[in-house]
Amino acid sequence: MTLIIKAREHKPVVVPAELILQDRRLDLFPDLKGEKLFRIRLRADVLEVQPTGYIGFIPLNNRVAIEVAPRMPVANVEYLMARSKRGPAETLPYLHSFGAGAVNAAPFMQLLATRYATLLDELRYEGVYKTYARRCYVSASPSGRLLPLQTALRSRTAQRATAVYERFDRTIDNPPNRVILTAGRRLLRGALFGGGGEPKLARFIERGLELLDGVPDDPEPEVPSIAGLPEQRPMLRQLVALSAVILREEGIRLRGEGLLRLPSFLIKMEDVFEDYTRIVLQESVEFIGVDVYDGNKQPPAGAAKLLFTDPGVFGNRDTTPDIVISRNGAPIGIVEVKYKPCETAPERDNLNQLLTYAITYGVKIAVLLYPAMDKQQTGVERLGAVQGIDCYRALIDLSNVQIEVEEAALSAALGALFAANAAA
Repeated sequence: MTLIIKAREHKPVVVPAELILQDRRLDLFPDLKGEKLFRIRLRADVLEVQPTGYIGFIPLNNRVAIEVAPRMPVANVEYLMARSKRGPAETLPYLHSFGAGAVNAAPFMQLLATRYATLLDELRYEGVYKTYARRCYVSASPSGRLLPLQTALRSRTAQRATAVYERFDRTIDNPPNRVILTAGRRLLRGALFGGGGEPKLARFIERGLELLDGVPDDPEPEVPSIAGLPEQRPMLRQLVALSAVILREEGIRLRGEGLLRLPSFLIKMEDVFEDYTRIVLQESVEFIGVDVYDGNKQPPAGAAKLLFTDPGVFGNRDTTPDIVISRNGAPIGIVEVKYKPCETAPERDNLNQLLTYAITYGVKIAVLLYPAMDKQQTGVERLGAVQGIDCYRALIDLSNVQIEVEEAALSAALGALFAANAAA
C-alpha cells in the first residue's frame, strides 16, 4: 500500500528513509523529473523532500507519494486556472483518482482528450460493449417468439403466410456507447482541435470512433449509471465516466478522489499566476486606454525586445518581462510577477532583473508583484528610485475566498500608480 505524505508548496517534509532508499541509493521512478519537481536533502539522518513550484500528486515509487497542496484555497487555484486558461504543466504516467466539477473545463481539455483517446484504444481490446435489444421482424422464415395475433392479421392482409415474431439481438446501440460517441464528436468539434490543432490526437480519436460505427447520433444522450455497468469491464466504466465529464463540460477537482482515473498531473503555479495577473489587468476598467502586453511574446502579439542596442561579439538576446504596460504604443511601465513569498524587501536578483527590464524599455515605473503571505494585504509600496526609475512592490491576497475583491484592489492600486505617472 502506498503511503501518501501531505505537503505544501516549497515546504519540506520528512520521508521515512526506508521508503525512498534502496541499497543506500534513491529509489525513484526512472522517468520522474525529480530535480525539476522537488529537492531531496539529508539532514541529521533524516530525508527531507522539498516540493518546488508545482502542486499535485507525485508518486515517488511504489511505496510512497507526495501530495503537494497550494498555499491558497484549492477553489482559488481552480479559479486562477480558469481565468488564466493554463492547464497542467506536467503529466506523469501514473494513474490517480480524481473528481469532476471544477469551474471550467478548458484548462484540462488536453488532458481529458488524451485520456479519452487512450481509453478508446484500450476499448478495442476489451471489446465494444453490446447489449440485447428486443426486435420485431416480419418474414416467411421466423426465428424467435411468434406473435400469433399479429401473424394472423399480417397473413390475411398479405394473402400469404407471413410470420410476425420477435427476438433479442445483440447490438452496440445502447446508452454507454451513445455517450462515448457523442463525447468524442464534441471533442473533435471543440476548441482544442479547432483550426487543425492537435492533428495526431484528432486522427487517433477519429480512428477509435470507427469502433462505434452503427451507433446512431444522439446530441443529448442519457448518461447511464456507472454502477450499472459490468465490473469486469473497467475500461468501459472509465470511458463512460470520462465521456460524461466531457459532455457536461466539467473541469477536474484538484483535491479529493472520484470516479475518474487520470494520469497524475502537476500545476506550475508560477505560470498560472503570471497569466492570471496579466488577464486581470487586461480586463480591468482601471487599465482602459492602455495596453497590457505579454513581454514573453514577440510583437505584435507581445512586447519582447532585444536587450542590447549595440550587441557585442556574443550577439544579442531577448528581454522578456512578464507584463509591459504601454500607452499610445510607448511603454510606460514593467510588472514582473514572482510566485513566491516576499515578506520584507525583494531579493537582490529580482530587483536587478526588474531594473534591467526598466532600462531596456525606457520606463519610469517598475513593479515586482508577489502573492500576499500571512497578514499581508493587497496593495502597492514604493521601494525607492534608481536614476529616475521608481521601483515598487505589489501584493495580491490569493487566500481570500472573494478573490474578485482582491483583483479589484490590485487593479485600482496599479491603475492609480500608472495614472499618476502619466499626469506627471
